[in-house]
Amino acid sequence: MKTLKTMFCLLLLGGTLTTGCKKDKDDNQSGNGNSYTYLDATTKIASANYLITTVLNVNTLSVVLKGEGNSKWIQLYFYKSGNTIPLGAFTYKTNLDNTYNPATNFAGGTINLDIASSHEMNGGKVNIAKDGDNYTITVDGTTTRGAVKATYTGKITQ
Repeated sequence: MKTLKTMFCLLLLGGTLTTGCKKDKDDNQSGNGNSYTYLDATTKIASANYLITTVLNVNTLSVVLKGEGNSKWIQLYFYKSGNTIPLGAFTYKTNLDNTYNPATNFAGGTINLDIASSHEMNGGKVNIAKDGDNYTITVDGTTTRGAVKATYTGKITQ
């Protein structure tokens, strides 16, 4: 009987440990479909951040969707955007165009494939929405080499 009680306690303890020791969800990547597809290759997006650069007193905010692996990312440019991540639907327009509107346009982007290879976005649409601390970004863009599609849901850090 003592052996039976001991086995029961060990089973109970083992069950508690195995159900209680699960990996917490990564806060940066809340969406399972976080990825981008370009040139017939799909890359998972591991995280996102944003950068602000100021040239001649004009802010350009960049949202960077970082892919898994070395030197893989999509960087989106929002010219004259201020200091916060812009929300809404944006259509590509070069920032050299006098009709560029930061409320409705983005100024392109870069798709980085590896250390020595990147392609400039020259068309498309970007949507950015926010729910609590999480952003949802969809990209449907073009380069001279083809289409790029991306989806990201999660936090964007600075």
